[in-house]
Amino acid sequence: MKKALCILLTALLTLSCLAGCGGKPSDSKDPSPPAQGTNPPAASTEQRTLHIAGHTRMYPNEESYWQELADKFTKENPDVKVEINWNGTFEDSIEGLQSARLAGEEIDIFSVGAKNIRGGLIQAGLCTDLTDLIAPYADRWVDGQIDGCTIDGRIWYLPMGSIGTVTFYYNKDMFNELNLEIPQTYDDLVAVCAAIREKKNITPILQQGSLPTYWPMWFMETYAQTSGNRSAELTRAFLAGEYDFNTDAEVEAFRLLKQFFDDGLLDSDSLNTDADGMRAAFAQEKSAMFFGGTWEYTNAEAAVDGAFEMGVFEFPLMVEGSEVQHGSGSGQSLIVPSFCNKENYDIIMRFLEFFSRPENCADIATAAADLLPCIKGIETEANPVYEYINTHHVNHLAPYLDWIWPAELTNIFASDIPAVMAGYMTPEEAVEDIRTNYNRMLAEGYVYKWWDEWTEEDWANVTPTYIPESYAS
Repeated sequence: MKKALCILLTALLTLSCLAGCGGKPSDSKDPSPPAQGTNPPAASTEQRTLHIAGHTRMYPNEESYWQELADKFTKENPDVKVEINWNGTFEDSIEGLQSARLAGEEIDIFSVGAKNIRGGLIQAGLCTDLTDLIAPYADRWVDGQIDGCTIDGRIWYLPMGSIGTVTFYYNKDMFNELNLEIPQTYDDLVAVCAAIREKKNITPILQQGSLPTYWPMWFMETYAQTSGNRSAELTRAFLAGEYDFNTDAEVEAFRLLKQFFDDGLLDSDSLNTDADGMRAAFAQEKSAMFFGGTWEYTNAEAAVDGAFEMGVFEFPLMVEGSEVQHGSGSGQSLIVPSFCNKENYDIIMRFLEFFSRPENCADIATAAADLLPCIKGIETEANPVYEYINTHHVNHLAPYLDWIWPAELTNIFASDIPAVMAGYMTPEEAVEDIRTNYNRMLAEGYVYKWWDEWTEEDWANVTPTYIPESYAS
């Protein structure tokens, strides 16, 4: 099963990079990489400090896993002291890193979501080009994972978690009690929700709607179907100016989302519910289902705490002649900030080499869920939820669209989607709002293929000043 997931993700991520990344810049914009070992720092007998930072950890025991990793690294490398600072939220990590640079804060390794990396950090010149630094052990990652971190032939970040997708979670005991089957189509889901309302008098589906980042996942599911499973292709064409985001496919994708409110599957309670509230309501059987990422399994399982058996199923088929398709990728990732201490390249890469050994990163890589980890050789737990995802969802994967949209456009989608679903905006108005805002972004200087516009100074800012020789030995 895992082999199938590897193969599909290899094709998926490779297509994502080829379609979205264009050709290499001209030589005038692409300085030659530094020679191996050029201008390394002078040898020192003093203990040096490696600074690791990122948003506050989100999963049970994840912070302790990182501290254990740091302690093991220090034991093997007594000349290095590791300082870790987790601060802020996942959503504000772009602003957090920019603020750290302006404040002169030293950060050598930064943990951040791939969406934020691709949506703003690379274009802002805040990520070091890791292509030559990571070359000696890039093959430690699952096939296709490093391809997914590549834009314009350059590796910008390293996956550190499990490969995830999106799913409906449901109360399996309640479904069994009411003799309900897993819904395959939207009509099936309507019938299931009607039965739950009638017999349990509870909200069928609750969404963590106060967190804007979760709404785009709904649009990705419907747009995959209304676009004839060409959502990523059309999204790239739209951003490149080759496709007008104003066809029946886009309008229908929004209209299908509105049905979830119109048919009573979701209600206004979801607009003001956060992740903790959603999980608590689910655990207390005040709702029967929620839609989220596979990375939420560990937290959901902890909230339920054995009160009932939890199951998963795929987003339902809503468009005849199409196929269900789910966003996918490895989100939690590591970057080397371009403003890191350049004299620390050797210990930075020594730490990343240490991290990429499966025996060292297994707990971190599977903190969210024991699905397929991004690094080879990690053994994972087997349970019915993981088995279902690895035999059903795995056959219907597509790139996350919010890894293709620029961050500002993602925010507009995240605002317009619940507005349409709750009836505050029509599907046509949402489509026009997205088109209008993207045209505004272009007028204000946004460039989709930013790598074609970078100057020699831009490239020099993200190019390592030397390639250490000893870290991979």
